[in-house]
Amino acid sequence: MVFKDQLVTDKKEAESIMRTASEWGLRKTNVTVPPYRFEWRHGPTMEYANNTVYVSPETLTRFRDTDFALAAVHEVVGHHYQETNASNNDRNEQEGCAMSCEKMLFNDIAPSLVSRWRLMRYVRALIDKQINVPGSTKMSPREIYDHFGVYTMT
Repeated sequence: MVFKDQLVTDKKEAESIMRTASEWGLRKTNVTVPPYRFEWRHGPTMEYANNTVYVSPETLTRFRDTDFALAAVHEVVGHHYQETNASNNDRNEQEGCAMSCEKMLFNDIAPSLVSRWRLMRYVRALIDKQINVPGSTKMSPREIYDHFGVYTMT
């Protein structure tokens, strides 16, 4: 899989990248999963439920090929596998597994992007804190993006 680190604006191209990255991740981890599909709908950027990875059309205005690959591995190899094989894991275990899949992807096929992946994860953690921790300093997601110079994936 070769990444250009360029914006993807076509649904078919995005789905091809997501499918290819997911299948690579499944082979790399030597696991099998039941069939899954990608479906486009307005809502969260990307989320998994019931053998389906839901993708927001808004990703086509800000996701690069690497972002689609990373998110697909997170959802399919991380969440789809885990929810079909170990659904009793708590949310922290589920996210830990999915983020380990992300790290594996970037370490193996896009090592030059590992620093950006780490930064994106830090930014995402700060945003989650702003949303979920009562009394935390309230920076908006845009202020956090601007502070760190991150504009994709999160």
